[in-house]
Amino acid sequence: MTVCQLLRLGSDFILVRLLSPHDFGLVALMGAMITLLDSFTQSGIEISIVRSRRGDDKDFLSTAWTLQLLRGVALWVAMLIVTWPLSVLYATPQLRVLLPVMSLSVVLNGATSTSLLYLNRHLSMKVPGLLFLGQHVVAVTVMLLVAFHRPTVWALIVGNLAGVAFFAAFSHVVVPGMPMRLRWERAAWDELLHFGKWIFAGNMVSSLTVQIDDLILGRLAPMASLGVYDVSAKYPFLARRASALFGKFLVLPLLSRHHEQEPDRFREKVKEIRGLFSLIGMAPILFLFFYAPLYFETFFPPAYRNAGWICQLLAVTVWLSHLKFSAEKVLLVLGDAKATAVANVYALVGSAAGLVTGFALAGMTGFALGLAWGPLLSYLYVQSRLAGRHGVSIVRQDLAYTGLGLGLALLGSVLPRLGLSHFDVRVRSVATFVSATIVLMVFLAVAGRLILARIPFRRAALR
Repeated sequence: MTVCQLLRLGSDFILVRLLSPHDFGLVALMGAMITLLDSFTQSGIEISIVRSRRGDDKDFLSTAWTLQLLRGVALWVAMLIVTWPLSVLYATPQLRVLLPVMSLSVVLNGATSTSLLYLNRHLSMKVPGLLFLGQHVVAVTVMLLVAFHRPTVWALIVGNLAGVAFFAAFSHVVVPGMPMRLRWERAAWDELLHFGKWIFAGNMVSSLTVQIDDLILGRLAPMASLGVYDVSAKYPFLARRASALFGKFLVLPLLSRHHEQEPDRFREKVKEIRGLFSLIGMAPILFLFFYAPLYFETFFPPAYRNAGWICQLLAVTVWLSHLKFSAEKVLLVLGDAKATAVANVYALVGSAAGLVTGFALAGMTGFALGLAWGPLLSYLYVQSRLAGRHGVSIVRQDLAYTGLGLGLALLGSVLPRLGLSHFDVRVRSVATFVSATIVLMVFLAVAGRLILARIPFRRAALR
């Protein structure tokens, strides 16, 4: 996953010189629309196959594939129906041609063989991982070739479709002895839909929360502004995704183990584990805050210069999301899954209100900061639930780490710029770069020692 994301980010170095911010804005808006429609009809087929006792049954897998294929075609037809109203809503006539073509990806995704889920079920991730990597290689290669020949938004659309088509086609040949065919078994159908209905609401809210910024900005600002925002947001949101995965695959198992084995010391272990999690998550956020402006000024065309400070502001949202992710894992360990669903609603409402209000008051600056209201409200709800119902207090610890992050940001970036305001721009940039690097290196050294000091504890916890 990380290699694929880095491949995409690397291709941006070339694509931003061939394509306009308007092109990136169009693709970002259409991607948000397609993802949102897809999540609104998510039936939970993948999870159903992985957890089902019939997950190895060819008839079950073929029925799931048939359902998946029909859903993909239905989604594409639905997108055709809403294309014209969306083009009017966003005052972008180009959508009438571009959106039906780009949304063909849902049909291709529907045609992907469910035999890959058979591999997931047996924890065999090598083949799906290689296919996923191949998809990104094909997509980036086609994007670059088309962009060099015809530098328009079609390069991004054709590249994405080529990558999805590659994945769908090869998914049918990488698992021998398990061909997909149209199949409709009533028992399999009932099982797939019965389990999937419980996934629908959660996916709908969480997906809308993730896509809300692109959907709102595409309506409020020129498409070029959305393109610059989308390019800048890839970096902090990659850090946010890494934080979510880290919380899911490490923090949650550690907390669960301690809750099971040492319930009397659970509150103490919550602070210890979340403290390590906060230190780990602070490093990429500080890196983005310190170096984003210089990075975009140096490596990107002038049209993307605003991406630097947008990336800095979005780092605030990532930090609040980081705190929220680990706090939610405590709720899950304590069996309070309902609270995490409610927290997603707070995140959606807060983000939507913050984005619209922020843009109205302060343009793009207010918009980037307004996104932080979602994770902030969600986090406040989660911490109040932990303290009020479960007697687990996390506020003081999180305030301390937030204060540490603010102090380091001021020391490494803000204060040097203010203190050298009467000097030349180049002098300020060099001095800020040096001070930021020193602060970051000191932080990594100290935080690294603290984390390494806890390794015996972590090993013992996993035995």
